[in-house]
Amino acid sequence: VVRHSNQRVKYIPWLENIYSKEPQNNDLICCWQSIGQQDKLSCFSRSVNISDCVKFYRTLFECNSNLSVTDITNWRGWEKNLIKNCGVNLYDPTIGDLKDLMKIMVGKKVITIDTAFAHLCASMGHNAIILLPKYPDERWQELRQKGNSYQKYLKFIPQEKYGCWEKPLKKALELLYL
Repeated sequence: VVRHSNQRVKYIPWLENIYSKEPQNNDLICCWQSIGQQDKLSCFSRSVNISDCVKFYRTLFECNSNLSVTDITNWRGWEKNLIKNCGVNLYDPTIGDLKDLMKIMVGKKVITIDTAFAHLCASMGHNAIILLPKYPDERWQELRQKGNSYQKYLKFIPQEKYGCWEKPLKKALELLYL
């Protein structure tokens, strides 16, 4: 919901999150790639590559082997095998609807890039870690303003160097479990 207050636009949660509960355990759900329609450069700059994701998952499981991790990224076949070999569950969000995705988020920590999943978390009031590219879409300037559900529920980790996700992923690990 967009609400105007004192000349500022304010974004607040608007989806009735009947499934919501704060994460009580180490379950995690991740989304690492943007699909986009016609702007392949934007999709590429926002997406985390497969080798960085595999490194992230391996480090994550070294820190805590009792995790349950679900990845909702639309990986290619050979990439899915790499992710599964790390011990990660795969979920295809295109099979169900928005309610199905909301259900699998229940009680899970979320980490994602700049995708619709980030906006879903903000609109539900669900905490999430968002990895932003070095040069994010200009709309994030407004969405990150104080008083918005985006600022309240999403923790932003910006990329320091274009194309390099190493530091943001390390910071995400620290925020999640270390």
